[in-house]
Amino acid sequence: MLKNALFLNLLKPRADDDENEYVDVTHDKIERALRSLMGDVYSYSDENEQEPLKELFQLCILLNRREMSFVLWEVMKEKLSAAISATRILKSLSKRTEIKEYKEELLEHADEYETRSIGILSQCYFDDEEKTGNLLIRRLKQWGGLTSLQIAVDAKNRSFVSHPAVQALLSKIWMGP
Repeated sequence: MLKNALFLNLLKPRADDDENEYVDVTHDKIERALRSLMGDVYSYSDENEQEPLKELFQLCILLNRREMSFVLWEVMKEKLSAAISATRILKSLSKRTEIKEYKEELLEHADEYETRSIGILSQCYFDDEEKTGNLLIRRLKQWGGLTSLQIAVDAKNRSFVSHPAVQALLSKIWMGP
């Protein structure tokens, strides 16, 4: 229960709610929890209802269910943006707990997704630099029209943003082709 207590507290409507009170987990409350963890970058649209895999993945991330999140991540279409978002959510969750062991566990989980996102980016960049640039700035319907780069920048994911693929894209945008 300890692992889920942080997530369940995000779902409570008020801070003065009884700690032992049953928390009704609804789609709207999960959306609100994600928005509080990801900030303004998180955008939900009705199109997401057609993405049950993404929603299950996000729930596994919120509950810090590492193995299940990796299984779902492996079959997702948008692995790069999912990994970047998972990193953001897990780091935000870690800031909201004062339990050292749980904080460390969340940060380890976040590091694994950060490593995966950088691995995908490196492989793409090695295979085709131009397509990698397009991948970074392509608007993703299932992520509210955001780009992978927007999610990473908002998450202050310095490792991702400092990657040569991102730097090449930013130079190209800034200086022109």
